[in-house]
Amino acid sequence: MDKLPEVVILRILSHLDFDDLRTAARVNKQWDRIAFDPFLWRLLELRGLFLGHEGFSVFFDRIRDSVVCCNLRDCTGLSRDFVFKIVTECSRLKALSLQGCQIFSKVDDDDVIYSRLPLGIKYLDLRFIQDDDVSMIFSSLLPRMRSIEVLGMDHFHLPAYPSTRLLQSLLNLKVFYCQDCPSLIDDDLNEIASSCPNLEALSFAGCTCLLGKFLPFLIHACPRLRTLLLSCTRISNQYLMATDWARSVITELDISYCYSITEEGLLSLLPRLSQLNYLQISFCGWGRSLSDDVIMKMAEKNCTNLETLDIHSSFNLSEHALYGLLRNCPNMTTLCVGSAFNSEAELGASLRCLPKLKIFFITKQSAIRTEVLFNFIAKYCPDLEALALHNFYAISRSKVEVSLLNIMNKCHNFKTLCIRGTNVPLRTEMITIAGVTKIISGRRDIDIVRSSHELSVGPTNGLDNVMQAGFNRYRDRTL
Repeated sequence: MDKLPEVVILRILSHLDFDDLRTAARVNKQWDRIAFDPFLWRLLELRGLFLGHEGFSVFFDRIRDSVVCCNLRDCTGLSRDFVFKIVTECSRLKALSLQGCQIFSKVDDDDVIYSRLPLGIKYLDLRFIQDDDVSMIFSSLLPRMRSIEVLGMDHFHLPAYPSTRLLQSLLNLKVFYCQDCPSLIDDDLNEIASSCPNLEALSFAGCTCLLGKFLPFLIHACPRLRTLLLSCTRISNQYLMATDWARSVITELDISYCYSITEEGLLSLLPRLSQLNYLQISFCGWGRSLSDDVIMKMAEKNCTNLETLDIHSSFNLSEHALYGLLRNCPNMTTLCVGSAFNSEAELGASLRCLPKLKIFFITKQSAIRTEVLFNFIAKYCPDLEALALHNFYAISRSKVEVSLLNIMNKCHNFKTLCIRGTNVPLRTEMITIAGVTKIISGRRDIDIVRSSHELSVGPTNGLDNVMQAGFNRYRDRTL
């Protein structure tokens, strides 16, 4: 290794994580110098680490001038002083995530924070910080941070004065996530739309006081808006029908768990969004809004762009109507159908139309045998990466083993099998069968899990995806 050019060593070290880099720095003086090369610390990736030890502060002093992006998501042991040390001393900082941080102790000097804040931050995620004071301080600083393009907040971060004041100077804001904020009302959103005409993605999931009055003006004032996430709000038919959706360019929409929307509202909305590629509509209107009429109206339009569809808990939808939609969606990669399919024939016909399917969620109906589902997937979905099953059991153990082995042998990208169910003994048996089958197939790389949460694919303009894109944007991995 001593004979390797330093540029080669630097390239090798660029693939190490935070802890491994610190270990490499202890090898000798040469490696210590290389390990602290500014190139390696453009992204300070600390996600999930405990940062309460004193040695880390000393280490940080050596790299602070190099840091452009800092990911503190889910970190523990952080003091408020250290958080603001990062903010004030990393003069090149462009992207910062504090999502889910556990922060303790007080800030020594607020005036220092205000005077030394780097105003060039473009990506900032403040969701779910477990410290109200830190949240309030950042919120009060927002009007000065005029370069921000991406901002994530939740209900902890809105100060006593109107939230819209925070955003009036953020003319460059493109992505804004404000989750679980019961104080946010429709008039606030009109102000936001007026102040931020360049918005491309908005999420107000869980903002339970929103009725949708803001929608007509939002679509008019923000012509670039492509992502609109409104799950668990009180959006009503009246305002859906008053909005000119035909002039929008929305490609990603989430209206799941919006209980006030009925079939009439969906008919005024979905058929007019011809560019949709991401649609979450599960349990909309208590599961009664999505009907055959809505699906057939969508199918009449151009649905070739639709890649992600979640319709679980839609009780007024027939499998035949769903098939009519899916056969027009050749680019579908993620599909959650719940218990929509009642027959093996319709299930097989639908899967035959989805050659690009990568992630599939399904709940068993009595007429669908587990081994038949597996054989359909092996035959029609060669690119499958993840399969989530609910209440599918091995009534005929040998047939299930053979058909699951078929998937593992033919679907080379298959990595995750999620098995859930209310019958614990039968669920355990299915997990056992899957474990044995992956050993027989030699596919030990397949994970067998019980939670499907990690399989969920968020929108392209979802905040987590956008923040990661920001980190990648400012991290130069080429020498």
